[in-house]
Amino acid sequence: MNNTVIWGFGSKSAAHAVNTLNEKKIIDIKAWIGDAPESTHDITSFLTGQFKKDLYYGSSQKIYNEIFQNTIHQYMDLMSRHSFYAEKSFYDHLNIFNLQFDWFLNLLTKNNVNIVLFSNMPHEGPDFLLYNIAKKLNIKTIMFYQTIFPNKFFYLFNIDDFGQFSEIGPLHNITNLKIEKKHEKNLFYMDSIKKQKHGIYSLQRGSLSSLFSSVFNKNIFQSGIRFLHRYFKHIPPETNTSVSSNNRSGLENRRKKLKSRVILLNDILSRYRSFLKRTLQRYSNHRESKKNLSSILTKNINLKEQFVYFPLHLQPELTTSAIGGIYVDQLLAIERLSKRTPDKWYIYVKENPKQTELMRGKWFFERLRLIKNVKVVPPDFNTYLLMKKCIFVATITGTAGWEAISGGKNALVFGNPWYKSLPGVFNYGSGFKLEDILKYKINHDELETSLNLLLSKTYDGIIDEHYSNLVENFDSENNTKMIVHSIQRILN
Repeated sequence: MNNTVIWGFGSKSAAHAVNTLNEKKIIDIKAWIGDAPESTHDITSFLTGQFKKDLYYGSSQKIYNEIFQNTIHQYMDLMSRHSFYAEKSFYDHLNIFNLQFDWFLNLLTKNNVNIVLFSNMPHEGPDFLLYNIAKKLNIKTIMFYQTIFPNKFFYLFNIDDFGQFSEIGPLHNITNLKIEKKHEKNLFYMDSIKKQKHGIYSLQRGSLSSLFSSVFNKNIFQSGIRFLHRYFKHIPPETNTSVSSNNRSGLENRRKKLKSRVILLNDILSRYRSFLKRTLQRYSNHRESKKNLSSILTKNINLKEQFVYFPLHLQPELTTSAIGGIYVDQLLAIERLSKRTPDKWYIYVKENPKQTELMRGKWFFERLRLIKNVKVVPPDFNTYLLMKKCIFVATITGTAGWEAISGGKNALVFGNPWYKSLPGVFNYGSGFKLEDILKYKINHDELETSLNLLLSKTYDGIIDEHYSNLVENFDSENNTKMIVHSIQRILN
């Protein structure tokens, strides 16, 4: 029996697949941290540090020392993606780290867990810590990653193998998928930008409108409803309003009920005050970031100049925090690239149209301003025009790299994108030579062959249902069957 810990799998069909695997006794779930109705632990409580822990179990000193030294910086970075991160000090997060470390280590060892399943690459903080503890204990970890190709997902055992997938052999016959030779792609997650519907805190949105939208936004309201549903599902026993009299007087029983309701109400009000505080702080930061970005924009763009195009990632996000390595600091990549390019070249940097004020403080723009051969392009400038006119595209792991090579332009990557092994992709490192990327010409037929070989390492199905709109006539029940079949094959 596979004693299993589950992280995520919140979508309807993915959750159903996990339940099916458990019912068939293919896995034996010891803990399920997620937001599915069947989950045993609320995922939000781990992200906020509010998860319940009754005692200290006693951590392994050797394992702790190694994991702390190797992961604490990345753990903090991953935690910063959550809106409530700024409310806590470094030492608050350090204490949360230690509480979670002790809880996860006890969970894995006490239950003789031999498999941990992640519905995505660990990128939220606690899941990254769980992953690293499992690795130290030689517990098999299996992660999934939904692709931009309809009904296809990768799986892997080690984060470092992402982009190479060297541990995964072909899973089915090689298909003959054809890719049109052009940069332009129809990316569903950018549809809102095409419709000029920018996110609440996008730096392309006015500050007052961002404040108004954050308070009166339909999605925020719906998220609140989902939170309350999860909250009442995982409500601690001491705040449950059902109190047994146990032969106590009726008055004492009523007092008990009233006290539990007051505790619950105070907790909800505390969370609401926290939300308002974060909203006002983000409004202030948003105004400053917009001002700082505007101050360094190059108004007149000369596309006849020799330049490398560097479109910035939306941050914080998995693409830099989980698979970008040290280049989660995008400016470090630009600074190093600046030292490797000829004096007459420029680096055209373009802010992500969905970027908010997060990770875009005063000193970010100060560092960017000091890089001598950088020109900051207005965020609404046509990205594909820049791609066509540049010498090559540089990115950490962004889709821009895939858009570049599929249109015949080489890409320099600093992290580990899914397309890292494809022709035309050059990895920045000690062996990188500028002349190599300048003389290489992409053969589109070879690119298609390599892509199809790479996609032979994928399974069919949608684990992340945000991608279900890529599948014509998506059927949740059929998708569940595909996920179950895929995970069974992986486990066998």
